[in-house]
Amino acid sequence: MNELCKYLEILTEVAKKKLQEYFNTENLLFSDFDFVNSYLIYQTVRDTRRKPNTLIHIPHKGAKHQFYIPTIILLSLYNFVDNYLDNITEFSEGDTLQKGRDRYVIVKINKDKAVLIKRDRANSKYPNVPIENLKSYIKTYASATSTRVHNTFSSYRSFFKETVKGIHKEVPSQFRYKSVIITDKK
Repeated sequence: MNELCKYLEILTEVAKKKLQEYFNTENLLFSDFDFVNSYLIYQTVRDTRRKPNTLIHIPHKGAKHQFYIPTIILLSLYNFVDNYLDNITEFSEGDTLQKGRDRYVIVKINKDKAVLIKRDRANSKYPNVPIENLKSYIKTYASATSTRVHNTFSSYRSFFKETVKGIHKEVPSQFRYKSVIITDKK
């Protein structure tokens, strides 16, 4: 029994150490079980060379929340890191951008500058926006004329900037790496 306790203690230490390399884990409020579970799930999910899909069987329905929450958070974090490191966000004419509560449309773009039209009553024109500054906007697929503003972008940015270590620039708004989590099979 002492060997099993020692093994669990070492596994917990390794899991915490690995996760703390990349994340501010104090923001996650994980138990020791959550850390170990997250680490083992990550090791399984990342092993995509042998199998592109992963099925995690939950032993009994009462344990769902112990598995789902860490899995969802962990996959979100790792997908974010992959997307952050391999940011594929590209801007082109006709794209709708959002910054705060304001929406803009790119009407012209070249390799250095873009021309933006702000979707306000006056359709204000911003003729010399440097391409590098476009990364401070979120590319959205919402209609530029829609009055409904997506407020989740600021929450999205804040969560990942607070949780993932080393995030100092803008976060991506197009994603190459994605996951699907199916929580129930009927």
